[in-house]
Amino acid sequence: MVPLDRRGTEGRVALYRAVQPRELADIQESGRFVRGRSSIEGKYFTTTAEGAASYAKQAFYGLGDDAYTLVRTEVSSRIFSELDIHTVDTNVPSVIIAEEVLPLLQPEILNSFPIP
Repeated sequence: MVPLDRRGTEGRVALYRAVQPRELADIQESGRFVRGRSSIEGKYFTTTAEGAASYAKQAFYGLGDDAYTLVRTEVSSRIFSELDIHTVDTNVPSVIIAEEVLPLLQPEILNSFPIP
């Protein structure tokens, strides 16, 4: 869960993103999150693996998207404390990571999703 008093935390905060095959290939090739082809300000990440799984399920079944892969990363608690948390896609807590911060993130491709 997201700490209630984010400004007082130290260390790192885990973030998750459900990615489609094209973005997954970019991550595998570069080892980083790359700027989105249609991205204006950054990329959305959720604060829970369950949130990413919920989004992937909604997009797969509702929009007919290709299968998704779960990717985990971390940001410093200092950066996280400056982010606004938004609720999107039926109660998924999300943050936008700015384009200039994306190269600082180290993606970890996970082998499975939690069941939403």
